[in-house]
Amino acid sequence: MSLTEAQIDDLRQQLLSEKEEIERRIDHYLLDESMRDSITEHSMYDNHPADIGSELFERGKDLALKDTDSLRLAKINRAFERMNNHTYGICAHCGKEIPFSRLQAEPAAEYCIPCQVDLEAHEISTNRPVEENFLYPGFGRTFLDQASHEQMAYDGEDAWQDVARYGTSNSAVDFEDGTNPDLLYIDAEERRGYVEDMEAYLTADIYGNPTGFTRNEAYRRNARHSTEEGNWMGLDSEEDNLE
Repeated sequence: MSLTEAQIDDLRQQLLSEKEEIERRIDHYLLDESMRDSITEHSMYDNHPADIGSELFERGKDLALKDTDSLRLAKINRAFERMNNHTYGICAHCGKEIPFSRLQAEPAAEYCIPCQVDLEAHEISTNRPVEENFLYPGFGRTFLDQASHEQMAYDGEDAWQDVARYGTSNSAVDFEDGTNPDLLYIDAEERRGYVEDMEAYLTADIYGNPTGFTRNEAYRRNARHSTEEGNWMGLDSEEDNLE
């Protein structure tokens, strides 16, 4: 059902009233002059930061409020433009009519309720530190295992694993096999410091003579996945030695 002229006039008056109120608030923020002039200080450098802590807080609050009001004012002005272009009350996304009840609650609405809900569900906050643009995705920039050239350097993945082995926010349900708490992070079983499992659990003296083995994770992994019967440790059997 299209909006009547009376309904549009009523909504226009709501927007005008809100616009005038916002413009009055913006004029009272007194941000056109420097902070030094506003608090009548000769210099901002000869005081301990705590001496002007309250003034600094108020200044920051006023900046944030002015920014919020400026965004709202821009949205109201766009609503006036749509009224002049005869597109007011039409959803900017799906092209359907926006119900009058929604416009009464939010005269500057650009979207119908379903489109607004979908927009907010996929909206990413713009008020984020600029450093996140450099770091995104987390550690992905320094995970070099998938690089076009082979490398063995200590990278971001190795740094993550060194920290994650002490505990993460992951739980057992995040992994197919969550029975081992030591494996609750990505590539927890990755070979680090050796290539073959036997290099990690076989021991030798200073002359290189075999002295035995250590029952560590590499030992257990080789036992689980080995396909060689009777010789899964990679050692020669006694029968082979006798030959």
